Amino acid sequence: MTHILRTMAAMLLLVTFGGSLMTGQNSVATEIEEDGGIRDHSDPDAPKVIHSREIAGLAVRFWLWDEAGGQGSRYVCEIGKSNDAVFFLTMSGGAKGSVRVDAAFLGKLQQLIEQHGLVRLNGISQTTSGLPVEFSPCSLTVDYASGERLYFCLDNDPEAEWAKAMRSLFLQALAEGA
Repeated sequence: MTHILRTMAAMLLLVTFGGSLMTGQNSVATEIEEDGGIRDHSDPDAPKVIHSREIAGLAVRFWLWDEAGGQGSRYVCEIGKSNDAVFFLTMSGGAKGSVRVDAAFLGKLQQLIEQHGLVRLNGISQTTSGLPVEFSPCSLTVDYASGERLYFCLDNDPEAEWAKAMRSLFLQALAEGA
């Protein structure tokens, strides 16, 4: 009789937790992403002013329509220092390559950030699940020599002017470095 009661109790637990005991997952802690669901991890206290103008590193990803009106591409770009403290731009996705960049290039990049007012987006991390690839999350992280950081992650705009300007600047650097 005890064996039957234990079996029934185990079956009840299995049904209650939706099979999570067999998979090892905790059904209460698992986050279910439904199409159209909004994930918001924004930091409302993120500064809207960055005092430094000296970029120490950058990582950006976005999706843009091709300039010729074709399909479009995802761009992933990083700027960081190599072992010998020289900055390199690495680009993948719609264009590929790596090129050395100097302080003048980083200055142009900072001007672009200021021109498009990207600091106003600092701390926003809000995305919608299930969107087509051209609207999948885009993000920008800029680390400054002062220790300040600009970061945002949001639903992509495949016609964003700031992203077009960055793509153009990055492609120009790759072309000049070849």
